[in-house]
Amino acid sequence: MAAARFKLALEQIESSDWRLFETLAAEFLVSDYPMLRTTASPSGDGGRDGELFSVDGFPDVGFQYSVVADWSAKIKKTQKRLKDTFPLIKRIIFVSPRVIGASGDSLKTELWDDHQVLLDILDQSYFLERELTNTQRAAAAEELATRLVDPLLRARGVVSSVAQPLTGEEGRMALLHLTLDTRDGANDRSLTKSCFESLVLSILHDSDAENVRSTDTIHAEMGKLVPHGAPRQVKDLTESALRRLSVKGGPVKFNRKEDAYSLAFSEATRIREQTADYLLGESSLLKDLAAGIFGLKAALDQSTERTAAEAGKLKDGLELVLMKRGEAFAAAVNEGESFQLDNSQVSADLTEHGYEGVLHPNEAATAILRVLDGPSEESRTHLRRMIDAYTLFAFLKLTPDVQKTMFKVFADGDIWLDTTAILPLLGELLVTDPTERHYTNLFAAAKAAGLNLYVTDGVVEEINSHLHKCAGFASRRSSETNGALPFVFATFVLSGKDPALFNSWLEEIRGDSRPEDDVRAFLKYHFGIERRSLKELADNADTTLRGAVQELWNEAHDRRRADGSIDPGTVSRLVAHDVENTVGVIEVRKQSSDSPMGYRAWWLTLDKTAMRLKQHLREHLGDDAPASPILSPDFLSQILRLGPLRTEVETTTLPLATQIARFEGVPKELLRLAEEIRAKYAGMSEFRIQREVRDALDSVRSHQGPEAQGGSKLMEQRIHQQLTLQ
Repeated sequence: MAAARFKLALEQIESSDWRLFETLAAEFLVSDYPMLRTTASPSGDGGRDGELFSVDGFPDVGFQYSVVADWSAKIKKTQKRLKDTFPLIKRIIFVSPRVIGASGDSLKTELWDDHQVLLDILDQSYFLERELTNTQRAAAAEELATRLVDPLLRARGVVSSVAQPLTGEEGRMALLHLTLDTRDGANDRSLTKSCFESLVLSILHDSDAENVRSTDTIHAEMGKLVPHGAPRQVKDLTESALRRLSVKGGPVKFNRKEDAYSLAFSEATRIREQTADYLLGESSLLKDLAAGIFGLKAALDQSTERTAAEAGKLKDGLELVLMKRGEAFAAAVNEGESFQLDNSQVSADLTEHGYEGVLHPNEAATAILRVLDGPSEESRTHLRRMIDAYTLFAFLKLTPDVQKTMFKVFADGDIWLDTTAILPLLGELLVTDPTERHYTNLFAAAKAAGLNLYVTDGVVEEINSHLHKCAGFASRRSSETNGALPFVFATFVLSGKDPALFNSWLEEIRGDSRPEDDVRAFLKYHFGIERRSLKELADNADTTLRGAVQELWNEAHDRRRADGSIDPGTVSRLVAHDVENTVGVIEVRKQSSDSPMGYRAWWLTLDKTAMRLKQHLREHLGDDAPASPILSPDFLSQILRLGPLRTEVETTTLPLATQIARFEGVPKELLRLAEEIRAKYAGMSEFRIQREVRDALDSVRSHQGPEAQGGSKLMEQRIHQQLTLQ
């Protein structure tokens, strides 16, 4: 038996399963400790569940089997009890199904220093590493998995915990199998073929030689799962999938006498193992969501039980977000309108669908986006497969031929990048973990797939202006700055680096003599982003189109600069830059395309105003309105994962979601906190100082709910608490 079912069984063990665990532990331990004697007894065991046989009758090694979550308290209690009942025991072997690992090191030191007792912890890894080392252990592991896990893996058990946003059991089972059959490595298999095979397997989930599914039943169920395809087409694709799956030695068996199908034993075993792996991913995701909640509600921070309950509700909310994202992607491929996840959109979706948790929908959205932004490795793999599965499920609701639809998406092309897409690239120069460099990885994958990345002179001017503003903030004392920190400077501060060194770091990007030329050269050298002007094309475009686009951007920039903090001349230049990109890309597209998503030229931006462009052009230009040229980072990421380019890139590096909110609106008070912590740790190594600053700033930021961003009173309280803790 492979490890996933056994690992899930160990994680499913509860306090009521203590007898099952004691039996398992004894079966595993006897190979390593032949002289082990079990001493657990209803009448009392003196504080130990087992001991090593001693000829003199005075054992010095005691075993404690425990399923409690608070293993540290249990170990201390055991040591204290044994000190009275068996004072000669100087070695305690603590056996637990929990993940403990290095977390137990400090307790080992404490027991040795204070009591001269040697503590040995055998946690979950002990069992997983030895599961298949002999037949006795393998049988014990199989017995535990059969008792605790197999009921969860049957259809009824699965649909109770999978894909809650989907209402029908058939849909939930289909989503599960689309997830199980989604692989991180891209291949040349037809998406249509693989999707129909997954759907067939979902219908056969609990089948066997004694419990078959008739051909008519399979076709009827497929009709429900793919409701908008031509019946003949859906039937043919289903028959083709059944033929491929039921070849000799294949995963499906055909009963000719009954004209019915069932899973082969080996395939049923594989599906059970993969489903167990899926549920382990769900468990990891719940832990990440619980961590994502931290700092948003004091009442939750103080109760692990309430946090766990809230994490369960958040998981349903997250799956809703993934479902909506999949639907938005499928609609965009057919209609040419891009999408981008952000806090306000996620909050609106949660509110619309009746999210009922302790957290406000805005706070719930913050927690969900935190997890999508930086999940654990286990959750990252799980979420990546779920995102793809929900997307494919959405396509199947619209059309049976997913492959044909996806190949309408551009397979090569030219992408112009907005300032909102470039600044995160510069900020990610300060991110040490490669998996968290979302924009860097996204654009590297785009280049690897053969896409061309461009930037206009207007965008370079905006980037240089932003960096100039950052340099000004770095040159002044924190008390002299006003408002939030500029984006790139904020990333520098939050990374823990000394703000006084920002301008020195900035010299790597640009100098003083020809800063815009330097920025252009830097983007080309580090990211392969070339300069390519759109000004002439935009200037020569139809005046009606230019006027409509200019009106949209004028309104947007007027709203943003309503306080008069930026002079009208600068506003005019910003509008001109946006018009150049919008109209210029539309003009590049003069070559016609059969599909809304088949154009070669795009403008990639996170600007919310740009996302309204399609509707705005229709209102002003009617049926003559051109297709929107807007492309979002989230949309590009999904295209690279599932589109015609998917075989050209390493899809595991692509981000789950792209957002820059973590570095936006960073209040100036954090700069003062960074300076005071630096002063406190003066004389320490720069590595240590950066860590202390980074951790303190992360702690403050983690306690900011979405409505508290920039709130001076709350910020002052958190800064005071941090300085008190230092």
